[in-house]
Amino acid sequence: MSGLLSQIKRIARSILSDCRVTYEFPDQFDDVMVPVIIRRNVMLLVKESLYNSSKYARAQNMLIRALTDKSSLILTMRDDGCGFDNSPDAIANSETGRGLKNMERRAKLLGADLSIDSTPGEGTEILLTIPLDTQ
Repeated sequence: MSGLLSQIKRIARSILSDCRVTYEFPDQFDDVMVPVIIRRNVMLLVKESLYNSSKYARAQNMLIRALTDKSSLILTMRDDGCGFDNSPDAIANSETGRGLKNMERRAKLLGADLSIDSTPGEGTEILLTIPLDTQ
């Protein structure tokens, strides 16, 4: 787990170079193991989210929070950018909504719950709950 969260920090620093990023990560990880396939898809999903915040939202502040227990990882990414209309109709009719669709596809591959809450002018919050039970 600590390796995954370190990767998230590195990638956030490189993508969000013009943004103030705050991290809220647990101090202890209690030996939570994250399988390689989960790490890879989480990183790709996080990258997409951070690119969207940087490129489209023009966010100045980003909060990345991770909570973990033995059975799940809960990641929250919240920015103060311009937000967008995330209604199903708006996304379906958008020519630029491919990144959001890719995020949804990756979450489904992980068996994760993905929530994207955005309002024009109020920023965006992405909540990803990933099951870590590998049995």
